[in-house]
Amino acid sequence: VAALRLAARLLGCGDAELLTALNSRTISAGGEEMVICKKLPEARASRDALAKALYERLFDHIIFALNGSLAAVGQGSGRGAAAASSAGIGILDIFGSEIFATNGFEQLLINYANEKLQAHFTAAAITLLQ
Repeated sequence: VAALRLAARLLGCGDAELLTALNSRTISAGGEEMVICKKLPEARASRDALAKALYERLFDHIIFALNGSLAAVGQGSGRGAAAASSAGIGILDIFGSEIFATNGFEQLLINYANEKLQAHFTAAAITLLQ
């Protein structure tokens, strides 16, 4: 219950709203709506999907903010456009992300480094093929 309250507060919604979104689905047919309660595995899948979507958006936000900061630093360095364009962080996933009960900041950095390597590898491979 405490985790639900905290998640709802962080998402800016009510406890009941979040619980309803995770535990039920609405089906529209013939101009009528029916609310169907999800079974436990479906509710868990909804919870996990929400967590993954939030993680993805947070990760994208962090990368966007870091790249913006790096671009500003590169532009202010006096080294010109080449320095500014090369200052950035990309994402690579060669082997995929490990699944742990809890992913900490270290795992985020490992995943981030892997994503960067994958982007470099993919770009290099595409350039060679062209």
